[in-house]
Amino acid sequence: MTCARRAEKPLSSLRGIVDTILVPHSAYSVALHRMDQCLDYVKGGSGEPVCIAVMGESRTGKTRSIESFQKKYPAIRFDDGLHVPLLSITVPSRPTVKALAELLLKKLGATDWERGTENSKTARLEKLMKECRVFMLVLDEFHHFYDKTSRKVQHHVADWLKNLVGACKVALVVSGLPSLQAVIDQNEQLAGRFKSPILMPRFDWNLEEHRSEWTGILGAFSDGLRVNFDVPDLDGDNLSFRMYCATGGLIGYLTKTLRQAVWNAVDTGTNVITIKDIEKAHCMALWSPERFSEISNPFDLSRLVFPSHDVLAAARQIGTPITSEPEKPVRRGTGSPRGAISGALIARGGS
Repeated sequence: MTCARRAEKPLSSLRGIVDTILVPHSAYSVALHRMDQCLDYVKGGSGEPVCIAVMGESRTGKTRSIESFQKKYPAIRFDDGLHVPLLSITVPSRPTVKALAELLLKKLGATDWERGTENSKTARLEKLMKECRVFMLVLDEFHHFYDKTSRKVQHHVADWLKNLVGACKVALVVSGLPSLQAVIDQNEQLAGRFKSPILMPRFDWNLEEHRSEWTGILGAFSDGLRVNFDVPDLDGDNLSFRMYCATGGLIGYLTKTLRQAVWNAVDTGTNVITIKDIEKAHCMALWSPERFSEISNPFDLSRLVFPSHDVLAAARQIGTPITSEPEKPVRRGTGSPRGAISGALIARGGS
C-alpha cells in the first residue's frame, strides 16, 4: 500500500521527471567508458583512427547512451571559433554521400551546406571538421547503411566514411541494430579499424546477473519517482517479474510505461501512482498492446505469475517485428500456445 504525500514540486512541472532519472546499468556504463577511451586516445594526438560499434535491439538503451555521452562534450564557442569535440548525427534511411555530408556540414553550422558537388562538400567538411577540432564522429542508426530488403550494403557511402575518418583522424562511433555488423564485415579496411562491439542486450530473466540488474533498475526508478510521487515497490518480489513480462526486459519500454504513468498522474492532479495506474499507462504507451496480452495481464494481482518457459518465450517476443506467416492448424487435444501461456498464470484461490 502507498500513503499520499505532498509533492515537492508542482505536478505541472513533473511531466518529464522520468527522463531525468539516470539509471546507468552495466552495459550503459561500459559503453560510456569505452567511448571515453577512444576519445582520449584521439585527443592525445594519435594519428590512427579508432572505431567502435554500439549494437543492440530496439529499446535497449543505445541512443540514450549516445545522448548521455554527447552531453559530456558539448560544442563551445571560443575566441578563435567554434569547437565541436563530438559531432553526432542520425543516419537517414538509404543514406547517400551527399545527404551525410550535408547533415554534417549543417551540424557544424555551415551556411552553405547545400551548395556544391559531392567532392566539394566533402572537401569543405574535412576542412571544417579540422577547424572545429572534431575528435569523434558519432553516427546513430548506422544499420541504415545496410538495405535488409536487397541485402546490400551502401559500399560507396561506407568507403566515403572510412576515408573521411582517416583524413580527419577522428574516432568513429556507430550505433544501431545488429544488422549494422554486415556493413562493417563487408568492408575489409573498415572492419580492420573497428574494435570489438559494445553490446546493449535485452535483459534475460534466465540469467541471474540480468535479473539482479533489472531489479536494481526498477529500484532506481522507484527511488527517483518517490521524491514527488507515491509509487509501489517496482523492485519488490510481487512486481519485478510482472514489470519484466510487461516490457520484455527492454528498458525503453519500461521508460515509456513509467513516463505515461507520470503524465496521467499530472493530468488528473494526483501524486499517487498505483499498480492499476501502471497497467493503464502500459496499455497507452505501447503501440500494439494486444500482442502483450499473450501473457495475459501481468498486472493482475489476483493471478500468480511465474517464469515458465511459455511466459518467458512470450516476453522475448515483445518488441520484435511482427511476421506475417500463415496460421498453422492446431491439432485436436494439444491446445494453443496462448492457452499454454495463460495456464502459467494461476488464479489465486480458484481454478
